[in-house]
Amino acid sequence: MNRSIVVSGFVLFAFSFAVSAEPEPLDLAALLAEADRASPELLAREARAAAAAEVASQRTALPDPRLSVSYTNDGLSSFTLGESQFANVMVRWDQDVPYRKVRARAADVASREHDVAVASEAAARARLRLRVIALYVEIWRAERASTLLGEGRELLTTSVEAARARYESGEGSQQGVLRAQTEVRRAGVELESLARERRAAEIALGEALGRMGDARFAAAGELPEAPGLDVDTLEALAVAGPETLEARAGVARAEASVESARVQTKAEWGWMAAYQYLGSLDPMVMGGVTVRLPLWKDAKQARGIAEAERSAEAAAHDRDATEIAARVRVRDLVSELESIERQRALYDEAVLPEGGATLEAARAAFSAGLLPMTDVLDDLGRLVSDRRAAVDLEARRILAIAELEAATGSRLLETGGGR
Repeated sequence: MNRSIVVSGFVLFAFSFAVSAEPEPLDLAALLAEADRASPELLAREARAAAAAEVASQRTALPDPRLSVSYTNDGLSSFTLGESQFANVMVRWDQDVPYRKVRARAADVASREHDVAVASEAAARARLRLRVIALYVEIWRAERASTLLGEGRELLTTSVEAARARYESGEGSQQGVLRAQTEVRRAGVELESLARERRAAEIALGEALGRMGDARFAAAGELPEAPGLDVDTLEALAVAGPETLEARAGVARAEASVESARVQTKAEWGWMAAYQYLGSLDPMVMGGVTVRLPLWKDAKQARGIAEAERSAEAAAHDRDATEIAARVRVRDLVSELESIERQRALYDEAVLPEGGATLEAARAAFSAGLLPMTDVLDDLGRLVSDRRAAVDLEARRILAIAELEAATGSRLLETGGGR
């Protein structure tokens, strides 16, 4: 084989791999649209809901009839069809005819099952949206924390040089140099930890989107914005959230099952028709009715009714518990958001400006020989920590609003997309 062809092929393969490995832009609206469109979990729930929609019509239809063909011979010694009146070929048709109300109640149960499947799909869609937003926020948080930590490490590197120069001139101590070097190494460890956190969120995001390959994303943009939140409106929406609607659909299904169980006490009728061919003799025809009697009603149908009623009672309690939990969740999230806003105001208006000023004053005092390097490092560490805490607060604020979305079934974040 021509060596140049092999080399060219390898170069093309390497180039295509590099192109495919290029991180794609991290756009929240596009991610949400993709998850809504391609998530295997959502596709499975959509298919189940579509399948459940086909059941009700089956329940209203009559049971399939039975067609049977049999031959009766008179004796074993010879073929007697046409010679004996007892020898015949019989064709028989049997049809069960349950009461229309029985079939209607069964169809109603199937219709309620479809409603449960639809509500379950909506709840899963809300949870998936929350998960995608949470992973996006986690990537954003890790990136912003890494940026702040990188800036702090640059200042630490400068501090190492300053401490070393002071020590070499005989004005400082070796402790300051060693402490500054240790802080630089510690910052490197934290950066690696943040890189791992970002990668973990990136992998989980690919899984949430239903991707088979190794998903890699470029840097996150800004976090979505949220308009003003009305607490009273949110509490009212809580009782109509996806989880609550799913619980209510379960109650409706259980109540329909009770009605279906009650009509099972009715007798089930049927009819039959048969034609007997007797060969050379005159044919015979036969018709009749059948009835299935609920003679063991106390042991069967009555127990089925009791079971359905207890299940409906349990479903009602589950609905009440879900509604209470939804209201409490909304109140707790609103309280958390109010606390976050107060903390953010303190950081923006006092903690961060004063921390920055304290660090600058400490650096100036160190340059003048009035403070040791350890004091500068302490102030720098506190400032970086406070900045990261402010980033964490911002991430938590958006996540809390996303959780409010999932709890209320409303759209509160402006993600830039239609959903």
